[in-house]
Formats: sequence, C-alpha cells, structure tokens
Amino acid sequence: MFLSAIEHALTKVTGHGNALVRVFNANDAHTALVSVFELISETVAQQPELVRLLHFSALEFEPDMEPIFLQYVRPYVECLSNSIRRWSQGGQLLEMDPMLTVLSFIATVMLLQDLFPAFAGSTSPFTGVKNTASAYAELWCRVLAKSPRTQLHLDPA
Repeated sequence: MFLSAIEHALTKVTGHGNALVRVFNANDAHTALVSVFELISETVAQQPELVRLLHFSALEFEPDMEPIFLQYVRPYVECLSNSIRRWSQGGQLLEMDPMLTVLSFIATVMLLQDLFPAFAGSTSPFTGVKNTASAYAELWCRVLAKSPRTQLHLDPA
C-alpha cells in the first residue's frame, strides 16, 4: 500500500518542463542553481505529502521502491546532474559527483523545511519559492564555487 501511495504522489510531479529548460539554458552557474532550487522548492511546497512519503521511504528503503524511484525521480535527477556537470567542467563549480550533489540539494530543501522551525522557533525566514530558491542557491554557490564569488554574481554579504 505504501508503494502505491508514493507512486501516486510521484505521478503528480508534473509541469516542470519550463524549470528544466531554465536550468539547461542558464548563462551561469548561479542562475542554473537558482532554477534547480526553484524546481525543488516548488515541488516541496506544492506536495507536502510527497515530502513525508519520501522521508519515510528513506528510512525504510526497500528494493521494491527502486523501480518507482528510477521511473519518476531519476529523470529529474539526471537532467539536473547533467547541468551541474556542465558547470563543473566549465570551471565555475568544483568538480564533484553531480548526482550526489543534486541529491544533496533535494535533501537540503526537504530537511530544512521540517527542521528550520524546530531549531529556529519559527517558520523559514524566506517567503515564497523564489526567495527560498535564491537563498539555497546562494548557500550552495558559496560551497561549490571554484572561482571567486564575483564570477558567480553573488552578493558579497
């Protein structure tokens, strides 16, 4: 029954073609990362039940779940990974395993959504998907930047 529930929730993850095109067509790594985090943040905001199911599935990952993840999640992860690989090879980001990097992005958004209120005593200080995506992109650009921040168009703060 759990497998059916998670598969049903994953089938609702649609309409992200424009976000994927924005990631692919980005002119710099920072813009690409903002688009990546907009895609992830939109999905999390629109489907909180999916986040709960994914949290549980991570704890109880069974071989039966692998085909579901391969069918519904892997295409997004691969597309985003290819973009990260391109920016790494272009010298704007550190060379890291792109799939691991994208999965870390997803985990960041999913976990912080739940953990921020518990640790900060309030909801996230970011309002809206765009502000949230920009904040995550800023954080990860600082972590992954290979060249000085000015080349990634980051705020000096």
